[in-house]
Amino acid sequence: MLKKYMKKHDKNEYVVCSPELKDVNRLNQIRTDELIYKKILSLQTETKEETKEYFFGDEKKYNLVVKHKGLIVGYVQIRLYKHPRVSHKADLSMAVDENYHHKRVGRLLLDSIIDLAKNELKLKKICLSVIENNVDAIKLYEKTGFKKEGLRELDVLVDDKYERAYSMGLLLED
Repeated sequence: MLKKYMKKHDKNEYVVCSPELKDVNRLNQIRTDELIYKKILSLQTETKEETKEYFFGDEKKYNLVVKHKGLIVGYVQIRLYKHPRVSHKADLSMAVDENYHHKRVGRLLLDSIIDLAKNELKLKKICLSVIENNVDAIKLYEKTGFKKEGLRELDVLVDDKYERAYSMGLLLED
């Protein structure tokens, strides 16, 4: 498991760190927010116990959060593959409080988890899925170096409608 991670970014009063069990309530608020849950694979009905399991239920998950003045404003998670033939890569998910969009929080989370994946975990690739109409997230991922690898039809059910989602990947080798 990851040792406690902490990196201060004084310019914006942001701190990147590992979440703790006491953070479950705030993480649940982010994951169930009306404006967020439709863009990620969570449900507005997700319980705090389910959020706890999502973040802390498996040793193959690595999580980072960004705090602004002590308040968690976003998170990122990578989940390692267990099968040895694909253990060189991980899946990524993230969410940022709507009030902190376009304030470099997403980029800070991505840069931090990429550094962790490449330099500490020695991964070769990070994969993610993003709903096709989540244009801001797609732009952020592309600025960070992710490439679209395909578009999946009928991929995610949102408001009783099936949405398409891009598969994206980032190669971590130099």
